[in-house]
Amino acid sequence: MDAPIIINSYMRAGGLGGAESLAVGGKASDWMYSDRGKPSGVFPGTAVAQPARTPNRRSERSAAACLAVCLLAAPGALGQPQATFVDPRSIAPFVPAPWHVVDRMLELAEVSARDVVFDLGAGDGRILLRAAKSYGAQAVGYEINEELVEEARMAIRAAGVEDRVRIVEADIFDAMLDSASVVTLFLVTSAQRRLKPKFESELKPGTRIVCYKWEIPGWNPVKTVTVPVSGSAQPIFIYEMGRQR
Repeated sequence: MDAPIIINSYMRAGGLGGAESLAVGGKASDWMYSDRGKPSGVFPGTAVAQPARTPNRRSERSAAACLAVCLLAAPGALGQPQATFVDPRSIAPFVPAPWHVVDRMLELAEVSARDVVFDLGAGDGRILLRAAKSYGAQAVGYEINEELVEEARMAIRAAGVEDRVRIVEADIFDAMLDSASVVTLFLVTSAQRRLKPKFESELKPGTRIVCYKWEIPGWNPVKTVTVPVSGSAQPIFIYEMGRQR
């Protein structure tokens, strides 16, 4: 049985939804909400909680890209889970993994400059950015939501890694995985079950698959570790094609 999806309301990096400012900390219950249902206002501890306003999408996306680049330089700056983004076409909601989890996933996969990292359900592109910027890897992401793709591309340009990172606006089941040496996933169990036949038909032996929170049903991980997230231990599963059964 799949683990339940808990929709939280931490603000994500990108699509700021009318927020007047961003600071580290705060709880979901501390947020005001705009009439569009997206978080707005400020975190507790800031001087004044401004009322929600109609967002300027261009300025928000530019701010999102700048924020993503800043966070690359300060991976511990935003450790809390952030806002869930749900696209009705998606097989899983977008909840960006905390930066320290991204780092641990790539470290456990032993990513290097020789690798091609595929992130399925790439969201705001943070795994792609980190793989290219910190490890020198080539990175390819598949994301179905147009706004997330645009935000990720802006962050890629701002980080100066366009020569190493590509994000494709498409369904993850349409991804061409034959060139992948590492695949990263932050989906749900049911989605990862559906991906098994694709992995077995397209991935080369030795390809590493790294899953945050949810395992691939029926496969045996070569390693399982936990990372602290919001006061609890969350699992990361590492699989290797050819050793998954």
